[in-house]
Amino acid sequence: ALIRNFIGRIDVLSELLNWVVEEDEPRKFLYGRGGSRKSTAAYEFSKIIRDNGRYIEICDRKTFDRVVFLSAKEKSLRSSNYR
Repeated sequence: ALIRNFIGRIDVLSELLNWVVEEDEPRKFLYGRGGSRKSTAAYEFSKIIRDNGRYIEICDRKTFDRVVFLSAKEKSLRSSNYR
């Protein structure tokens, strides 16, 4: 279950934003003990990118067209849900 209001973990969100804008690595792994709110932080980050991605320049001055959040908890991906 995800909390309704995201509180704290600004350091994690900042690190993720730096990864998207500055790094040339296509993947970022969030790891930690179960219940440490990794999925919640990733979900909140995806919402931030979804809402503000058109203003965030990444490689070659491109911006985000769409965001798909997929948790490792999912058993399958239904691509028809992401149009």
